[in-house]
Amino acid sequence: MLNSTTFRARASVVAGILATAFPGVILFALPGLFIPYWKTALPASNAQLGWVTTFAVLASGIFTYVAGVARGRWGTRAMYVISLALQLLALALLLIFPRSLAAVYAWAAIAGTSTTFAYSPSLSAVQEWFPLRGGLVTGLINVSFAGWAALLAPAIASAVVAFGFTGTLYILGAVIVVFSLAAIALSTPRPLEKARIAELAELARANTSGPVRTSATVGQAVRSASFWQVWVIWFAAGAATISMLTFAATYSSYLNEHGAAINSVAVVTAFAAGNGLIRIAISFILDRVGPIVIAALAFFAVGAGYLALIFLQGQAVLTIVALIAGIGLGTMFTTAPSLLTPIFGFKYFGQIFGLVFAGYGIFGALAGPMLGSTLEEYIGFHSVFAYLAALGFLAFVTVLALGRTRARVLTSPRL
Repeated sequence: MLNSTTFRARASVVAGILATAFPGVILFALPGLFIPYWKTALPASNAQLGWVTTFAVLASGIFTYVAGVARGRWGTRAMYVISLALQLLALALLLIFPRSLAAVYAWAAIAGTSTTFAYSPSLSAVQEWFPLRGGLVTGLINVSFAGWAALLAPAIASAVVAFGFTGTLYILGAVIVVFSLAAIALSTPRPLEKARIAELAELARANTSGPVRTSATVGQAVRSASFWQVWVIWFAAGAATISMLTFAATYSSYLNEHGAAINSVAVVTAFAAGNGLIRIAISFILDRVGPIVIAALAFFAVGAGYLALIFLQGQAVLTIVALIAGIGLGTMFTTAPSLLTPIFGFKYFGQIFGLVFAGYGIFGALAGPMLGSTLEEYIGFHSVFAYLAALGFLAFVTVLALGRTRARVLTSPRL
């Protein structure tokens, strides 16, 4: 029979998997799947549709820090309730205003915000229950956050054909409610969560090194070189990888107009699959291999992939590069906790992660899908791909620099 601690620990993982499932679908699948419909129904230009992904990512960047602070005050269960309410509100806007570009932008912003109240609190919760197996449990949450998008992208595309856009939204709403209520029921009640945090604080006082290292404050973190190196990685890698979610639709449309038969759903599915599958692989090897080697390989591949699009075109190469971009995004998310918590501790993880997330969610969103879509209208896709390749290589170089900084910090009692 499971004791109470074991049950709560395992339940926190299951709750996190359920809570992050559809926020991940919203962020990593729906913009790419719905953009072709919106381009016909609204209509809208590629630059205008580029703002859909931008609004979703921008909102997640702005509110991840807020979610970290709120979770510290009210607990994980309250965050899941907020996430559910925001997801349903976002869907309601699309149902009420199906042919409004403003409503689409509002949907993206509210839906992006909903992801922050599920993802960051879930990462914090499972790390508190499994401080010695942080790579594995955060990997499982990361798999859910992206894996469902890969699994459901073809089904959602088929549902749009079979039931129409409106019918698909109703189906999504019903499934979101079921998953979210189950997550809320399994999440740890606030009093027990506070008791667990206090227990971890006692362990930290007894052992100032290792997995329960004394926590740095937010102010201490932002004054450190390692924090800003991680921030630059999230900015550059985030901008380069999430841009593919927009270009999967717009570049596919461009190639189709010029005689190449491209299936954009296959490209979006490849992106979602790479984003999800790499998180499964990393969850099993992260604690042994470490995040630096994994991240360096992934971000170098992202840069090389975008360079390949300058010289090659067609279904196969675009699908492969979308897969690589998804792998890069999944790597960025999955390695972040293992980069941050050994240096900065657990207590303020939500807030520190929120500030790092802003590198991707705010600045990366503007520098990636928004700027990339705008530049495409003036300088063409190939020049934009060169720009995105440069961002991928910047992330690669910064990871190598972080490896040296991280090794020095972890052997020092101070940040």
